[in-house]
Order: sequence, then C-alpha cells, then structure tokens
Amino acid sequence: NFEDTTWEKLKAATLKVQSNEPVSYSQEELYRAVEDLCLHKMSANLYQRLEQLCDGHVKQIVLQIEGGDDEPAAFLGRLNTCWSQHCQQMATIRSIFLCLDRTYVIQTSSVQSLWDMGIRLFQTHLTPRTALLTKMTGGLLRVIETERQGDTINRGLLKSVLEMCSALSIYADAFEKPFLEATRVFYSAEARQYLDQEEVSSYLKYADRRLAEAVSYTHLTLPTKRIV
Repeated sequence: NFEDTTWEKLKAATLKVQSNEPVSYSQEELYRAVEDLCLHKMSANLYQRLEQLCDGHVKQIVLQIEGGDDEPAAFLGRLNTCWSQHCQQMATIRSIFLCLDRTYVIQTSSVQSLWDMGIRLFQTHLTPRTALLTKMTGGLLRVIETERQGDTINRGLLKSVLEMCSALSIYADAFEKPFLEATRVFYSAEARQYLDQEEVSSYLKYADRRLAEAVSYTHLTLPTKRIV
C-alpha cells in the first residue's frame, strides 16, 4: 500500500545515509515522500518506524566502539569518529524528514525532535556499558597526563570527546569528577617532589607555570557552553 511503499523508499535512503553511501533518490523526492505521509496523517507511524531504524543502527555503532583493545588515543579516536559520524548522519536524516520534524514533532509534546532523539538513542546504548565508559574515562585522563609530562597530544580530539560527554549528559560523572581528583593527586605529588628538591624561587616559577597550564585546561576540558 501507499504507506508501506513510501516507507520502504525512505528506509532505503536512511540505511544508505547510515552506511555513508550515496542515496539514489534526490533530496526533493525524499522530502516530498515524507510530506505526503504527513499530509495523510501517517506521521506517528513514520516517526516510530524511523526511531526503531535509528535505534538499531546506534546499537551497532556502540558495539563497534567496544571492539578492539587499543591504546588510549586510538580508542578515543575511534569513539570520536563514531560519534561524529552519528551526528552527521542524524543531520542528514533530519533534512530528509524535515517535514516530520516541523509538523508532527512540534505538535506532539510526547516526542523529541529528530536531533534530540538521535542524541538520546546514543546515550541509551552507551551509558549502560560501564566498561566502555571506564575505558573512555581512563583514556581521557591518560592523554591529559601524557601532556602534563611534556608530550604532545591531539587537543582537538580531547575537546571533541568532552563535547560529546556534555551532549550526552555524562560529563560530570564520566570525566569532571575523576579529572579533578586525578589533578589533585598529580599536582600534590609533583609539588612535594619540587619542595624536597628545589629552592623556593624555583618552586615559585614551577607553581606559576602550572597555574598557567591549569587555566589552559579550563578552556580545553570545560564544554563550550560552560565557559563564561
């Protein structure tokens, strides 16, 4: 029938987007297909079908993140790639289903926007996996410690993963609290070592340098919306 046939077309296009493959239908053709379903009062079923399709895809993304036993930077890179691709895909999917987002979603308080739905699905599948979150937290702290010891790190990657944590509402528990504790332990141990081995003047220079670094880390590690 009309509804199922139209959905199959939209489903095929969505699967192509999720696979990062070219879509065989034009953007206008897909937009009109969504519009036709909305005009025929089939929006609720369309939203449910799309949510189920996205849910299955996000589940596979999280499983992909879990795979592998690599070092912290590589793991964070894989996590960030999966998250970035998910965001790009949801933006494209939203553009296809824009009519649904601007009519049914706005008129129905019990459903989320397509973008927020995509964020929620990622959060739903990621947060119960405590081993993965622990690995992410450990990786973030290890990378920061590496820079504190004088090595160069990919600050852009670190910032991007932390922005993801903020978007998923896991920033405080998955990073902020353990980061502050790790910072306290690191500087306490280092300060004691300097006090035992260096003159007061050298220690004061060291303290000034570390304070400047702390300011830098504030801008690096705080989510953009929390920097004032």
